[in-house]
Amino acid sequence: MISCDEFVAQVSDYLDGRVPFGERIGVCMHRLMCVRCRNFYRQLKEIVEFVEVNADPPDTGPSEEVRSDLMNQYRERYGS
Repeated sequence: MISCDEFVAQVSDYLDGRVPFGERIGVCMHRLMCVRCRNFYRQLKEIVEFVEVNADPPDTGPSEEVRSDLMNQYRERYGS
């Protein structure tokens, strides 16, 4: 079984699904057996879910209309 330090080091990757299957079993078993790490996991999972729900949408940049308008203004001022 993995130690608490190993659990803490892997739990973020575990939540993101980036831990290989064999190691996932070790993380899961440790979480089931260790109250402190189970609480840590629960708290971290709640934080991740809160951030995902309340995060701003990704920056997609200006709309095509705004880009076109800016380019036209640039061309008028500085030439083609």
